[in-house]
Amino acid sequence: MAGRVHLVSILATGGVFLVVFELVRRRRLLERYAIIWLAASLVLLVLAVWQELLTRLAHLVGIFYPPTALFAIAIGAIVPLFLLLQFT
Repeated sequence: MAGRVHLVSILATGGVFLVVFELVRRRRLLERYAIIWLAASLVLLVLAVWQELLTRLAHLVGIFYPPTALFAIAIGAIVPLFLLLQFT
């Protein structure tokens, strides 16, 4: 994975993790919902850091460029979940 793309993906997924953690700390998000959010952001962070796993998943699904798979997963999962986060 290209250096900049790798760094951006790690920072973006780490940012999601920190935002959820901060919402729990400020008591704007209940702990029972936070576990799901932290798990989802942790999965994305693992995929961003562990390049070989991301490459295997991308090829399994038929995506040629692995960072595209990471962002497809993030957009497909995190964007709708942000709407749910707003409601929870």
